This record gives sequence, structure tokens and C-alpha cells, in this order.
Amino acid sequence: MQWLKTSGAAVIGTVSGEGKAALAGEAGEDHIVFYTREDMAMRVRELTGGKDVRVVFHGVGMDTWEASLDSTGRRGLIVSYGNASAPVTGVSLGILAAKASLYNTRPILFDYFAEALERETGEARL
Repeated sequence: MQWLKTSGAAVIGTVSGEGKAALAGEAGEDHIVFYTREDMAMRVRELTGGKDVRVVFHGVGMDTWEASLDSTGRRGLIVSYGNASAPVTGVSLGILAAKASLYNTRPILFDYFAEALERETGEARL
């Protein structure tokens, strides 16, 4: 999230409770959505003027997978990097197409920093 803020992005964070909301606020999130008590996709649309978001960094897992799909705009990207609630399984490529040609990836940090030059470049961004 902090990396996104330094690049000028507006950040909408999703949290399950007040404690995490406080941490998210301290980290600088612009908006906070409580996925356990709000319709996440509807709230995201309210915050974006009906446009949805271009990129979702999805760390919760199964509990918010469908809402993340519904919050991502046309040809948007979902970067799935965690499974705090449960792993996302059974992803249908047809659903990604039907939900506006979405892209999905599940990166592993070490694949992006395997070589010395990659690590140096990544560290320089911090």
C-alpha cells in the first residue's frame, strides 16, 4: 500500500474490523471498506464514481474473491498474493472474460527478484 501511495495512486483498502481499519488509516489508505459488513463492490463503485478500479491487490482470499472480481473495471488486473481467509480455488477463465476481460496473476516475490540486477532495481524504488 505504501508503494502505491508513493506512485500517486488512490488506495481503497478492505478490512474485516476496526483494528485493521486503524492500521490501514495509519498506513495512508485513502478509503476503507469493511468487507464483512458492506457490499464491497457497491462501495468501490461509490468511491470511484461508478468506474470500479483498474487493479486489485487481493490478499484476503476466498472471502473476498467474488467481490474483487465485481470491483475490477474492464480489462483490469487482479493480483492475488494471499489467502488469509482461504485459498481461492476453481478459478474459471470464462468468468474472467464475462466480468469484462479481467486479467489475473499470482506472483511470487522471489520470481521478480531472482537476479542481482532485479534486486538492485527493486531496492532503488524504495
